[in-house]
Amino acid sequence: MKIMTALIVVSMLSGCTTLASVDAAIQKSAPAACDAAKTLYTGFSSSGIGSDRTKATVNAAYTAIANLCVNPSTITATQLATVAAQTVVIVREIRKAKSSG
Repeated sequence: MKIMTALIVVSMLSGCTTLASVDAAIQKSAPAACDAAKTLYTGFSSSGIGSDRTKATVNAAYTAIANLCVNPSTITATQLATVAAQTVVIVREIRKAKSSG
């Protein structure tokens, strides 16, 4: 999972050569990352699938994302990495719920 998270962050920042371009890429990518996480969470929440534990894990992951995504245009690299990692947690839990349901 750490490798997947790293790949997501690297792909978001590909082509950046200076700190200014990294900041610009982060601020450009953050809204899309936040929107993707919200879409996954909303879809899962309305699906009715998953155990109570899975639902709690997804809720906790999305809470962490939602707090960071309040103002995505000011998000930092570390925060974007956290959004990516928590999104991976949501995807993993959705897959687990679908395979057991």
